[in-house]
Amino acid sequence: MFFFAAKHQAYKRGVSLVLSFVFALMLISLSGTPASSVHATPGDSLGLLEIEVNKPVNAVVDLNQATIHISLPYGALYQMLNVRTNPGAAATLYRSNGTTAISFAASGINKGDAKMDQFSTSGTTLYYLVVADKNESSNSRTYEITVKVEMTLPSITGMGASDKYLPLNIRGGEHAWDVMGASKIGNGSTTGSVEGPNTPSSYSGKTWSQSVYDRSGDYPVASTVNEAWLGDNMYLQTIGRKDTDALEKYGIANIPGTDKLGSDILRFHEFLPFVTPDGVSRDDGDRGAVGSDRQRLEIKSNTNASSIDANSKGGDIMTHHWRFMLPSETLRFQNDVGDHHAGDFIAPRRFWHIFQLKEIAGNAAGQPVTTLSLVSSGGKGHLEFRNNPDGDYADRIKPLFTIPFEQVVDRWLDFDVTILTADHGYVYGKLVDLETGQVLFEGGMTAETYRRPEVQNPITGRDERGDLPVEPGQQNRSKWGLYRGMYNGAGDTAYADEFQSATMYLSDIYLIKRDKDSYIFPDGWDPKAQPKDIVAWARPKEITASDGTPFGRLGLPSQLDVTLSTGLTEKVNVTWSSAGYNPDAIGTSRIYGEFTGTGLTNPKNIKPYIDITLRDLTPPVTIALIDPIPQNGWLNTEATVTLSVYNDRSGVAKTEYRLGDPANWQPYAGPIAFTNEGISRLEYRSIDAVGNIEQSKELIVRMDKSKPVFGLTGNGEPFVDGAVYSDDRSIALNLNANDALSGIASQELTLDGKRLENGASIDLAGKLGPHLLRVVITDQAGNTTDASFGLTMIATPEGVANLMNRYVEARELKGPLVDQLRNSLKQALHQLDKGDRGMAAKHMEDFLKHLNNEPMADQVSEAAISVLRIDATALMKEWSLK
Repeated sequence: MFFFAAKHQAYKRGVSLVLSFVFALMLISLSGTPASSVHATPGDSLGLLEIEVNKPVNAVVDLNQATIHISLPYGALYQMLNVRTNPGAAATLYRSNGTTAISFAASGINKGDAKMDQFSTSGTTLYYLVVADKNESSNSRTYEITVKVEMTLPSITGMGASDKYLPLNIRGGEHAWDVMGASKIGNGSTTGSVEGPNTPSSYSGKTWSQSVYDRSGDYPVASTVNEAWLGDNMYLQTIGRKDTDALEKYGIANIPGTDKLGSDILRFHEFLPFVTPDGVSRDDGDRGAVGSDRQRLEIKSNTNASSIDANSKGGDIMTHHWRFMLPSETLRFQNDVGDHHAGDFIAPRRFWHIFQLKEIAGNAAGQPVTTLSLVSSGGKGHLEFRNNPDGDYADRIKPLFTIPFEQVVDRWLDFDVTILTADHGYVYGKLVDLETGQVLFEGGMTAETYRRPEVQNPITGRDERGDLPVEPGQQNRSKWGLYRGMYNGAGDTAYADEFQSATMYLSDIYLIKRDKDSYIFPDGWDPKAQPKDIVAWARPKEITASDGTPFGRLGLPSQLDVTLSTGLTEKVNVTWSSAGYNPDAIGTSRIYGEFTGTGLTNPKNIKPYIDITLRDLTPPVTIALIDPIPQNGWLNTEATVTLSVYNDRSGVAKTEYRLGDPANWQPYAGPIAFTNEGISRLEYRSIDAVGNIEQSKELIVRMDKSKPVFGLTGNGEPFVDGAVYSDDRSIALNLNANDALSGIASQELTLDGKRLENGASIDLAGKLGPHLLRVVITDQAGNTTDASFGLTMIATPEGVANLMNRYVEARELKGPLVDQLRNSLKQALHQLDKGDRGMAAKHMEDFLKHLNNEPMADQVSEAAISVLRIDATALMKEWSLK
């Protein structure tokens, strides 16, 4: 880093030749690594050490100052840098330490790109781009790159304090792949971000990201492509929402609502499949598969661990928001076909989704849970949002809304849908015409939005949900795009000519993962108020025990993980029945139990069970009982551990224990005493008369007899009992509790009996006199510290002036009354300076008269009158005292 910084200064100020030579040697060494260098594209117009930035499109380059400034929106995970240099120079990118090089990709979808990531939590990260003469590496120039990521959460209506906002930051002119990868929506590999045609493509033999409109080759329908579109990527691209040329190019410049978009636009387009001259059907819209019965071009949230906030598990509540536009070229016939005329609305005969919430993992993996689809209803085309609780049975589809195409075509729509992932979930949606503000639909419904394993019903033959919990990794993820069935099946032949190309536009895409402990749906539906039905339970492992083991010694689990209809998984108490259990019967038997959780319902009467296998091996069973019983796993007083042994066959030879490791085993003679604070590890076991050795067991004894300690500050200073504050000052209280052993279980800070949030600022304007702060802290072991602090709020002339300024700024005090009050206060302070407290009180009496002047009532709020009256009265009384 030293040499890097010196080189940077050498360029600007001219340091010694020796230092320049040393740094030049270092650059030669670094540039010898192919992965960290990028060579220029033809750029004779550039000076030898000048550069142009191709990515990002909004980069601000100052060649004179050798700086590059890049601004990124909230939620950006990385940014690709792509530069052009003079042919005689090469560029190397470094992290802020000046020594760690970042490679420019030599091939692939991001060829020539270097990935800038690991952004600082402050929002500003530095990088350095060194451009060096290929023939003389000591001749170089260092560009300082400042990457600024917006850290302020955008103002989103309905955002809760604990909600998580996850945007898809679309930027016109950027490669669609970079847009996908740079946020949690789509963060990941190709299949993690974009799903659609891959190599080979019907149209050019290239991937979706490389294909362009081209009338050469063997694609006959290419002649129908709009002349303006030639050369464009045919699948997925970004468009600036204010890029008039691009909007006019695609015929969407005057679409209602365009001027209200908050982000740039993603354009999706799918071509028609065709048959090549040699008779090969090229229906490869489905991930590059030839002869597929469907086309898909979608963006989606990735399911890796780093993107978990962009997906939903059981009990999660997720808001999916986006604005979309379905043009006439998609919803209307583009040509006369059979009985249909160009301009008629289509009526899709097969599935056609433009949004899906899809499950991951499970025996129905990939099936949508909810969709926004183009459907045929009553022989007409409609836009429908639907719940799809079972992938194989269309009769269970439950629509949230169904709206005719004529109400949604050629206009930007704003859609906001919030979904609780659960057996008894909830779906709430609001669809708005962006231009007019007309609400096309608003409402909610109960829905099944969580998939669990299905088994065949022997009576109906249908696959139905059983009582098995979801499989590990199960989650719902969002997918936006064009996913439709084609008409190339045996039953679709008559309608094949109705299939046509399609386009869709998206903007303002974001997800909000809601705080499920506090969120209430917009229509008032409260997830916490719904019944908690038991719908599934996790099977416990089989228990193997010795024959003769009493039922009560089987070690049956007292709780099982139970999936509730709310989507949440909770541990629920189980009471096991001994009916049918024979301790002397060697072999395997099954026993059943009952769930006994408080507040739960079991409408399907699900009974848990567990398999028990008895063997003819009976080692002793030693039980350790600690007295008293720990609280939260901790004791706050001395305790004893008693070891009890059970063996009704050969008898017990000995019981032994050891404390700590590697202590020796010693015989157990009576209760073991624990008196010292800290954590002790007790191992114990028994051996019977025939040599069966019990597997050693362990008991951790945690003891904490000390009360927790704390520090309390007011406005950053230690808070002392009897503190006096002027009532114009807010007091920021911060409680820092600590417990060296068991840890803090709870802490509470109250003011006059009212609980305060730690770190909150309290405003006691007008609340003069004494107040009481109380601190109550309890550790995990049950030790409690209880302390109180007195504070007194007083009125001061300066405080009255500050309060007036506060009300003026808040527009609660205005007009001529401001000058009248300030003049009275000024006169009072003048008399006070002269030592005439009586006259000072007289002017404060005038202050009160102005404040109470009825004609001035519209110039001051009731709250301001109340506080100023209290403070002025207090000062007047104080000064009136002899």
